[in-house]
Amino acid sequence: MNFTDLHSHSFYSRRDAYSSLEERIQRAKEIGYTAVSLTDHGTTSGLTSHYLTCQQAGIKPILGMEAYFSYDLDIKTRDNYHLILLAKNTEGLYNLRRLSTFGAHHHYYKPLIDYNALRQYSNGIIASTACVAGPLRNELLRDDFIGIMTDIFKYDFYLEVQPHDFKLQWEYNKVVEELGKQYNVPIIVTGDSHYAYPEQMQSHRDFLLLDRTLDDKLEQIKHASSDKLKEKYKTEYNNMKEYYGSRDYHMWTIDEFKAVIPNQEYYDNVGKIIDKCNVEIPFGENHYPVFPVKDPAKYVRDACANGYSIHCIEKKENKETYVNQIKHELDVLTHVDYNNYLCIIHDMLQWARKQGMRTGAGRGSVCGSLVAYLMGITEIDPIQYNLVFERFTNPERVTPCDIDTDFQQSRRQEVVQYIQDKYGYAYNVRTFGFLGPKAAVQHAGRVLGRKPSDMTSISKNINDISDIRDKEVREMASTVVNRLINYSTHASAVAVFPSDPAQWCSIEYEDGQYVAAEDFHILEKQGILKLDILGLTTLDIIDNVLRRVKTCNINAIPLQDDKTAKLLQSGNTTGIFQIESYVMTNIVTNIHSKSVYDLVDTVAIGRPGVLDVGMDKVFIARRQGKEPVKYLHPLLEPILKDTEGVILYQEQLMMIVQALAGYTMGEADILRRIIGRKELDKINAAVDEFIERAGKKGISEDVIRPIAEQMIACGSYVFNRGHSAAYGLTAWRCAYLKAHYPEIYYASILDVNFGDKEKLSLFIDDAKKHGIKIIPPDIYGDIKCTTGKNIVCLGLGAIAGCSNLRTFKHERGKTFLELNKTMNMTQLKGLIYSGAIDDGGDRNDYMQYIKWLKDKRKSKGEYLFDNNSKDNLSKGAMELAVLGYTFNSIFDEYDISICTGNVKPAIILSVTARKTKKGKPYAFLTVQTPTGVEKLVTFEVDFTMFIKGNVYVLRISDGVVVDACSANRLTPPTEPCYTEVVDEG
Repeated sequence: MNFTDLHSHSFYSRRDAYSSLEERIQRAKEIGYTAVSLTDHGTTSGLTSHYLTCQQAGIKPILGMEAYFSYDLDIKTRDNYHLILLAKNTEGLYNLRRLSTFGAHHHYYKPLIDYNALRQYSNGIIASTACVAGPLRNELLRDDFIGIMTDIFKYDFYLEVQPHDFKLQWEYNKVVEELGKQYNVPIIVTGDSHYAYPEQMQSHRDFLLLDRTLDDKLEQIKHASSDKLKEKYKTEYNNMKEYYGSRDYHMWTIDEFKAVIPNQEYYDNVGKIIDKCNVEIPFGENHYPVFPVKDPAKYVRDACANGYSIHCIEKKENKETYVNQIKHELDVLTHVDYNNYLCIIHDMLQWARKQGMRTGAGRGSVCGSLVAYLMGITEIDPIQYNLVFERFTNPERVTPCDIDTDFQQSRRQEVVQYIQDKYGYAYNVRTFGFLGPKAAVQHAGRVLGRKPSDMTSISKNINDISDIRDKEVREMASTVVNRLINYSTHASAVAVFPSDPAQWCSIEYEDGQYVAAEDFHILEKQGILKLDILGLTTLDIIDNVLRRVKTCNINAIPLQDDKTAKLLQSGNTTGIFQIESYVMTNIVTNIHSKSVYDLVDTVAIGRPGVLDVGMDKVFIARRQGKEPVKYLHPLLEPILKDTEGVILYQEQLMMIVQALAGYTMGEADILRRIIGRKELDKINAAVDEFIERAGKKGISEDVIRPIAEQMIACGSYVFNRGHSAAYGLTAWRCAYLKAHYPEIYYASILDVNFGDKEKLSLFIDDAKKHGIKIIPPDIYGDIKCTTGKNIVCLGLGAIAGCSNLRTFKHERGKTFLELNKTMNMTQLKGLIYSGAIDDGGDRNDYMQYIKWLKDKRKSKGEYLFDNNSKDNLSKGAMELAVLGYTFNSIFDEYDISICTGNVKPAIILSVTARKTKKGKPYAFLTVQTPTGVEKLVTFEVDFTMFIKGNVYVLRISDGVVVDACSANRLTPPTEPCYTEVVDEG
């Protein structure tokens, strides 16, 4: 029989359905469906993936959506009705997407559509009345509804019955059948499946926390504060319990359907709809927007000529190398039709710079292009850094290249808006969040009613579900892991459409903005331009420094500098892009960094793959002269000399096969890809060919095979040298600014981290360790940090709740409170707690006084300070609460009499759990001690005891916590003393 469940959900119906696309298709084939439909709630996000997955499985896809229908969009109510919409053809698919987009723009709790939307976008669409939550449940309007829908959709409008086992469904089916006869509208039978297999019923309930939610609803009824609220909760409880009470929302077999609803005509109608639905989605085309210029190739050449002059290529000794490379690249770029793309990127970057925006030096393989450098797309001279153009693009490359761009994080959205204004259709791209093992543990804990702290302890110590020892948690977590749980927005991907986006995806509402509701890989397959526009706070920091310094030209700083080298060699890398971690700092100091090229290598060495195979140790030992540099063939020396004989970069691998076996760079890039993907069959065939071709050039198999084996071994970790060069240059620039303008650099980095208390505390402490005095925020200061010689005064924006503080009357103490009592309490509390308005008085007195001032009761009485109030806090505790750092000692409130030598009191600022290679749990701690902020590690101590913000006594040995206990609070607490910083003004 030609049949499928035309009303069917996957986990793209987030927080409603359970099954993956693959599970649904597998089940459909097992039970004899001739097609598989997808009608997720209010979204078309999964449709193209569903289409592709069905094609791969050899079964017909039916593409649809369960929309939220409103009889009147002008009436703001949470009432809405479900409506099934199916695409008959490609135009119907486009209209489905348009309806989804319409719903996003008329969002009120749900994305809503109405009659007007249906009339406008009805072509190519089949509509049916959905489930018991459909429009027919409205007795007053359903007759009009049937008439209007018949008028809009003609013979493509159907009524819908379902076989679920609850009273409301049976009554609803009778009404539908009567209406079908009365108005001569055909009826179909559907299953409204939310999971594929019957045995997944409980997993579905657990995934949605249904049983837990019902229990919570009973508690709400029990403790409702009014009869009206109690009735509301009862209605919600009964509706939920009844709808899911039948526990039969799996994909039904035809026999199961017929046992409940035997009318063959309904099934015949389903078959007719399947035959009507024939959507085709084209792939592999190019739909990039057209840059408004007559001759893109000429535009590129002219931009290169301008760059040729700016960079003084004519005066270089190796000018011919540049000239030949430019000609080669221009030919290739025209051949692969990338000129229009280059124009779009160049124009975007030029516009941003004209707006005073800081842009990145480049990112990724495009750094290997001399044309990109001359156009100003990158700031990396590929000849100077020994890069390879063919890593970016070549005629033999089968996938289109990407040009990744970096902008100031604070101004990224301006760039997206510019692209939208110029081309008409540009949107950030949706991402899909799946439950990983750790999140699955937390979810399992909620289902089982376990303590969140216990689940955190378990999740901290696992990499995979199989690592969980608790059987009940393991089994529960395994049912929800890898399920789609939420949508979000991609950090950098922006889709640019040449015309109405509905031809490729819908535009839906996410995170306060409208987004392209498809995975960007899917959009790229359809030929849509995906721009990678990443926001980097590092660029905000650099821009902040340069605006303060004014005399520094960041593009002209020396690439080898003694002052910068001294800073790097001392390990003073905190706050420096890419190299501030312990691992990176260790590499920087051990290779005795003195130039930008050392940081380029560091960016590549400090990667997981290199570290996993211990190649970092080989590189360092050779750089220090402790191990000789050896080459397996003389031709390798010029390629590997500057990386101590280590194959560190993808470009080096490409150069090796070119030098030893005569590969073109395009062929070399293909081989590089094969080795990197670890597909053994392809690797073996490719290596055999490499050995054979090297043999034809006179290199014996005994010599070439060890080289081939080394290439295979390094394939898992070799890095893109172009990317490393760009980020190494950015790191060098940060190091240079920190070395030459330390207090300004610290002020800038503190400014961009006001919202992150842990980072703020780390940078404050690092500044103090390097001779920069940090002064607490002051009401006469600025929102941002201000600087003097070796001094930084924290900006008022560092105070929690005060980032938007703008207008107020300057005074101190109670006078300030009297003049500014209309400010919101969060800001006033922050200013008091931070000490910004101190005039020698008691901060607890200020807090009580402002509460008294804001009290509008006539009976509030005269103000009196209660020195014994339980709300009174020490200065240290106050500052920790609003700054994440204390300028006053909080430890005077605790018994720390045992703290001598390596035993210290410490406030826990953060706990980051890890596992050793053998699976043993440990954690990194960030703590504040009387001597500053420290990074520690725990191995033997149970780190799950530590609670952020609490004070502990730690025994520390070489940065390792070997013993710990909670600190005992003194009663009453003593008045804290000032630290040296405050004493000095």
